[in-house]
Amino acid sequence: MSAVRDLGHEPISLLARSAGEEVRAPRISTLVPLARSVIADRMEDRLPMIEQPTVIVRGSEDGFAGADWVRHAVDLLPQGRLVVVEGEAHAIHYTRPRIVARIVCEFVGDQHEGGWVVDEPVERRSRAG
Repeated sequence: MSAVRDLGHEPISLLARSAGEEVRAPRISTLVPLARSVIADRMEDRLPMIEQPTVIVRGSEDGFAGADWVRHAVDLLPQGRLVVVEGEAHAIHYTRPRIVARIVCEFVGDQHEGGWVVDEPVERRSRAG
């Protein structure tokens, strides 16, 4: 029931968007295939195969992804790091995108300073072209 409790921490705009999606796609037709996919393709089986440094960002008030499960997920990653943002719920990427962006930028910067190098050069393109 912590997931239901967590809904109170999420922004109205996100809940409204989700409710709109439910109206367009009936719940059973949306959730059953998703549940089957999650069961058939367990994230926990794939996490140990991710060789790249990885950061998981969790809100301290997240009722969907529990603290113990997230810690377990980070432990499964060969180069995993967990950042918990106090007072935030599950959709921190939606409610506080700048905080998440800063966390990711700092994480990437830490990896670069520590000798982590991208295998392929990153091509920079202007918006016009």
